[in-house]
Amino acid sequence: MHDDPPEEEDDLSDMLDDAPTPPPNMYGDERMRTILSCFLVLAMSVLGCSREIKSLTAEQAAELVGKSRGALYLDGLKLIDKDVAQELGEFEGTYLYLGGLTSIDKDVARELAKFHGVTLYLAGLKSIDKDVARELAKFRGTTLNLRGLTSIDKDVAQELAKFHGVTLYLEGLKSIDKDVAQELAKLKSLSLSGLTSINKDVLKILKSNPKIGLPKKYRDKKD
Repeated sequence: MHDDPPEEEDDLSDMLDDAPTPPPNMYGDERMRTILSCFLVLAMSVLGCSREIKSLTAEQAAELVGKSRGALYLDGLKLIDKDVAQELGEFEGTYLYLGGLTSIDKDVARELAKFHGVTLYLAGLKSIDKDVARELAKFRGTTLNLRGLTSIDKDVAQELAKFHGVTLYLEGLKSIDKDVAQELAKLKSLSLSGLTSINKDVLKILKSNPKIGLPKKYRDKKD
């Protein structure tokens, strides 16, 4: 389970085009379409379906957070600043999806880690430094998804190992060295199902923690 966001919904215009046609002149075509438009906008707001948003000010983020429930999908955002992150960190829902972000600094990471929901989804990040890792590890939810990372060093691994949630997803890693493995083995639960190359020493370290998810060929491999 990756806590991936579901497939993107049709945009509002498509939804309106596909909506059932009311009986002719029941309330007037234009009036009915207006009513339906308002209903769909409200529904999309409540469900947090905001993937088409490409940028946000802090004020807009605060308004969106106040209207959204359950899950907030903001995969269209490529970049956010500390002020926007601070507002998003106040979201009281369950899932916060920010899969479009490819990089963040420590200030943004610090604010996002204050989110009190279940899953913080940052699978678009390609690399992070130890300062960002230190802040993200403070997230107190259940799942921290960083499956977009393709490599990490010992310092980053050491900070991520401080994550006290249930599962950290690092499925973008293809190989890790012994030093990184020793740090990651400290985690409560970890998914490394993307590994394609593991030497004997690294495999032994990772298998010392039964809560680390490995590709089947390594799970079944004898030491």
